[in-house]
Amino acid sequence: MNRKRISVVAAVIRNGSKIFATQRGYGEYKDWWEFPGGKIEEGETPEEALVREIREELRTLIAVDRLLTRVEYEYPDFHLTMDCFWCHIEEGDLTLVEHEAAKWLPMQDLRQVNWLPADILAVEEIEKTALITLEPLPVRFSVCKVTDYTGIDLTKPFCFTGATDEELSLVCPAELVPDNTTARDDGWKCFRIKGQLDFSLIGILSRISAVLAGAGIGIFAVSTYNTDYVLTREENFDKAMKALEDAGYGRV
Repeated sequence: MNRKRISVVAAVIRNGSKIFATQRGYGEYKDWWEFPGGKIEEGETPEEALVREIREELRTLIAVDRLLTRVEYEYPDFHLTMDCFWCHIEEGDLTLVEHEAAKWLPMQDLRQVNWLPADILAVEEIEKTALITLEPLPVRFSVCKVTDYTGIDLTKPFCFTGATDEELSLVCPAELVPDNTTARDDGWKCFRIKGQLDFSLIGILSRISAVLAGAGIGIFAVSTYNTDYVLTREENFDKAMKALEDAGYGRV
């Protein structure tokens, strides 16, 4: 027997470090919390459907920024596919039309309400970024090939080496590039993930890379024992930081 399948869209509306949540006022899941949204009508794109739903449910115009995640969840009577999008308010005051209550929740404390079973999966995706803080470094970097490492003081901060059977590489502040450099690429800026990352953590760098790829920004990454350093072209750096902030990442 084929199960009923329902496809919906949901708005993860962000204001700074807070997320907008709504409480259902009807049905089997009355009083549970969810991200506002609804079904896609024939001929609509997911983004168009979401703008329409929020206009109808909350009397507010939103801008849809990017896809956060697709949730697949088996409810007892149907299978739900829910595309969750990061959004921000363009115009309006989030007036409740269908829901009985609403809250702005800190991204670090989203579990203070009782979320619908499907929506909690989206919460888990938000938490993967909400607990990550990015720290831009006030340094201009160069990526180099060198004949050896005798020309660089490796006790200086932010000097990274890589030795293979084919090359000796060096990433360092531009003013420290040594004379025995055989090739160099200048004009890089960098941010690091603040703090010390546990080796058991999975996908931190790949999620950052995916956000930046979606914004058309390439990266050069260096990993150390403590954390990851991500470099972008200097001209793309501000755009990269904004894309990551829009995706929920904190910034020092």
